[in-house]
Amino acid sequence: MGAGLTPARLRQAIAFLGSFLLFSIEVLSTKLLLPSFGGAAYVWTTSCMFFQAVLLAGYLYSEGVLRRMGAGRYARWHLGVLFAPLLFFPITLRLPVELSHPMSALLVCLTAGISIPFLVLSMTSPIIQSWSVAEGEGEAESYSIYAASNAGALLALLSYPFLIEPKTELQTQIRCWQGLYSAYAGLHWLCLPGKSAVKSDEAVASASPNESSGSGLVWFLLALGPSATMLATTNLLTLDFAAVPLLWILPLAIYLSTFILNFKKEPWYPQRLSMTIVLLMVGWLALVLVTVMFSADFAQKWVAIRRLWAVNKLTYMSASLFIVCMICHRALAQSKPAGRSSARYYAWIGAGGWAGSVLIGVVLPWLGRRIAMPELDWAIAGLLSMGALVYRDRKKRAAASPDLYPKLNASVATLFTALVLMGAGFGFYVNRSLAFKDGTIFSLRNFYGYYRVSDFKGFRYFFHGNTMHGCQYLDPTLQDRPVVYYYPGSPIAEFLRLEKTSVKKIGVAGLGAGVLAIHGFPGQTIDFYELDPDVAAIARKYFVFLKDSPAKVRIHTGDARLALLRDANARYDLLILDAFTGGAIPVHLLTKEALELYQQRLEGEGLIAFHITNRFLNLRPMLSALAKAEGLSGAAKKANPVTRPTGEEYYSSWVVLSKDSAKLKPLLAAGWEDLAGMSGATRPWTDQYASLWAALGN
Repeated sequence: MGAGLTPARLRQAIAFLGSFLLFSIEVLSTKLLLPSFGGAAYVWTTSCMFFQAVLLAGYLYSEGVLRRMGAGRYARWHLGVLFAPLLFFPITLRLPVELSHPMSALLVCLTAGISIPFLVLSMTSPIIQSWSVAEGEGEAESYSIYAASNAGALLALLSYPFLIEPKTELQTQIRCWQGLYSAYAGLHWLCLPGKSAVKSDEAVASASPNESSGSGLVWFLLALGPSATMLATTNLLTLDFAAVPLLWILPLAIYLSTFILNFKKEPWYPQRLSMTIVLLMVGWLALVLVTVMFSADFAQKWVAIRRLWAVNKLTYMSASLFIVCMICHRALAQSKPAGRSSARYYAWIGAGGWAGSVLIGVVLPWLGRRIAMPELDWAIAGLLSMGALVYRDRKKRAAASPDLYPKLNASVATLFTALVLMGAGFGFYVNRSLAFKDGTIFSLRNFYGYYRVSDFKGFRYFFHGNTMHGCQYLDPTLQDRPVVYYYPGSPIAEFLRLEKTSVKKIGVAGLGAGVLAIHGFPGQTIDFYELDPDVAAIARKYFVFLKDSPAKVRIHTGDARLALLRDANARYDLLILDAFTGGAIPVHLLTKEALELYQQRLEGEGLIAFHITNRFLNLRPMLSALAKAEGLSGAAKKANPVTRPTGEEYYSSWVVLSKDSAKLKPLLAAGWEDLAGMSGATRPWTDQYASLWAALGN
C-alpha cells in the first residue's frame, strides 16, 4: 500500500464510495419506477420512506452484530455479506404481484428489486468506523469516516442531474453501478482489521462510556426534525416546478451537506450565517422589483412576478432547510458518543430519519386530509426540530446539576413561551392561508397532492397545489362557457373546431375540472384518464362541464399511459395529453416509448395534442426532436391573451402531431407554426433518457 494511502484513508474512500453507490441507486431506482408508477410526487416520498427504513435496518444489524461479536470477529463474516447483492444483479424493478394501492405496490417493487443491495450498502459507515476504532484510531478520525460517507452521498446527488442523467441512459447507469459495487466489495479486503483488533474489542467496549437512557431519544429527535423538513421542502418544490430527480435531489443534497460540515474533523459553523442570508434575501427582493419595473406590459409583468416568486420560494425554502439541518445536525455532532457506541448512535439517527419520512409520507396526509396546506408539513417539522433542541438542552442541564427544580421550571417556562408565540404565528398564518380563505368551499390532501376549490370574483377555481387546473363562471347562464386554458379563442379550442368533423372519439390524459368536455358535440365520445379518483369526484361535484357536455363522457381512473397499455382495444381519432402534476407534465408521458404507445391507440392516421404550458420549461424543441425521430409532422401555437391572466383567458401552449401532414394544413393555414422549424433539444426523451436542461427557459 502506497505511503499516501493509509488504512485510515482507504476506509474513508470505502465509506465515500459506498455512500455514492447508496444514493446513486436511490435516484436511479426512482427513474426506473416512473414509467410504471406515473409521475406523481408520491413516488419519491414513498421511496424515501422505504430508503430510510432499509437504512435503519442496516444500522440495527450493524449495532447488533458489533455488540455481540465485536469488530474484529465479525470482519471476515462481513466479506460474505458484501457479495450477497451480486446474486440480485442485474438490477430490475418489476412488480411481482398485482396490488391495487399504489403505495403498497411501490414498496413491494422496491423491496423485491433493490432491498438487499441497499441494505448491505447502508452498513458501510458503522462497520468501517468500528474497524477504525478497533485499530486504535482516534474518535475524530473514526467520525471523519461518517463525513466522508456523506460527501460521497452528496457527490452522487449532484452528479446525477448535471452529469450522469444528461450523458447516459438508464441501462448504462445500471451496468456502471454494478461494476462500481464489485470494486467496492473487493476494496474491503485491503483494510480488514488485524488480529489485534479481536483482542481490543473488549477493551474498546469497556472504554466506551455508557450513555444515559435519554441520549437515544435526543439523537432520535434531532434526526427526526431535519428529515421531516427535508421531505416537506421536497413536496413544496415539486408542487411548484415538476416531479423530477433534479428537484428531489436539491433538498436531499442540502440535508447531506450539513452532515458533512458538522462531522468534519474541524466542524464548520459560520458565526454570521443569519446576517448573510438576510442580506441575500434583500438583494433578491431588489432584483425582483427591478425586473418587474422594466417589464413592458402587464401580461409580461405578471409572468415575471410568477416566475421570480417561484424561484424566490425555492431560494427561501432551501435556505430555511439549510439552517434547520445545520443547527440540528450540529447538536447531533456535539452529542456523538465514543467507541463502539457509534453503531447505536447511527441506529438512533436512522430511526429518527425514518420516523420523519413516515410523518410526512403517511401520518400528516392521513390526519390532514381535509386541510390543503402544503406548508403545514414544514411548520410541523420546524416545531419538531425546535422541540428536539429544547429537550436536548434540558437533558444537558439535568446532567450538569443535581439541583434541577429551578432550571426545570426555567426550561418549561421558555418552552411554554416559545409555544405560545409559535401558536400565535401559526394561527395568523392559518388565517391568511388560501386553504381557509373566504371563498374556499372545498380542500383536500391525499396521496397525490393538495386540492382546493375556491370561489373568487365571479369564478370557481380548481387548484392542485399552487397551479390552477380548471375554472368556471359562477353565473349559471355562463357556466358552460370554457375559460382559462380552454377559452373559445385558445389554441386547443381552435384546433377542436377545425377538426370537428373528423374526430369522433377522443382520449384525454388528465381531467382537472373537465373543461375539455364542454368542447364535445353530439355523437362524440370523450374518455378521460385521471390518475387520482378524488379529482374525478371533485370535477363531478363542483363543476358542470362533465354533466353538461354534448358528448358522451367516460372517466377511467389510473395513470393514462398504464391504462392505455393495458387496454389493447382502445382506439381514438384524437389523443390529448393534458395531464399535470402540480405545474408540470409527468415526464413519462412525453417519452419515445409513450409516443409509440399513443400511435398504437390511434385509428388510422389520427392526431395527438400536447398541452405543454409551463412557467419554466420550453417543451416544444423536445417534441420537435421526438416527432422527427418518429417520422411525424407537427404544428405548435402559443397564445398569450392581453386580458388579466386571472380572468377569463389564460396563456397556453399546445403542440399537435400526426403521421399525415395533410391533417395539419388547416392549423398551419390558421397561423400555427410548423414544428419542424424549431430547434433546441437535439435528443428526444426516452424511458432510458430524459434531461430537463435542454428544456429550461422559454
